[in-house]
Amino acid sequence: MIEDRGNRGSLERPGVAEGVRAGMLLSSGLALVVHVTVGLPLLVVWLAALVGGAGLLGAMGASGGVLGDRRVLRAGLWPAIAAVVAYDVSRLLLVELGGFPIHPFGAFPHFGTALVGSGASETVRWVVGSGFHVVNGVAFALAYVVLFGRRGVLAGIGWGLGLELAMIALYPRWLQIAELRLFLTMSVLGHVAYGATLGWTAARATARIPPRPTTP
Repeated sequence: MIEDRGNRGSLERPGVAEGVRAGMLLSSGLALVVHVTVGLPLLVVWLAALVGGAGLLGAMGASGGVLGDRRVLRAGLWPAIAAVVAYDVSRLLLVELGGFPIHPFGAFPHFGTALVGSGASETVRWVVGSGFHVVNGVAFALAYVVLFGRRGVLAGIGWGLGLELAMIALYPRWLQIAELRLFLTMSVLGHVAYGATLGWTAARATARIPPRPTTP
């Protein structure tokens, strides 16, 4: 098997620009942390992080602009969607089959409230919150692809468990979770499924990215 060394840089040895881009992809989650812990408006913090990251990349003169290697993002999109599906389906199955007295999607309306306010209807808050959940899951997965795309299943699981630790630090107090043990069981399973799916699919998707033409 011929190893593609011409295109390994952004996938296995990420530089500063890739780190900034990954930070932008993680900005929705970072904004949620700031919102919950400090009380600043979620949308304002999120937009500020995106604008700040774009400005930093512009000041750096980063190749590829804000998006970077679009082939990497395109290749990572379907693994990202697959990871989100694995996350939600695994949690739903556990709750339904295990008879857990918790709602696997109970955080969604809280996301919606953080974005559109408590004055919005319950339906609007559910729809907006569900969209925020999907954006989070896809963006976090794309950040993984940018930084570690070819590392495989174990790296993906490690990424998922890192997200789990962030959730454990934030959600129990914010959401006033009563059934904490059941919540953690559901959450850990979801993040392992997310990470394993992401690691396996991303490694295969990025392996097919052809090298960029070299200039003399």
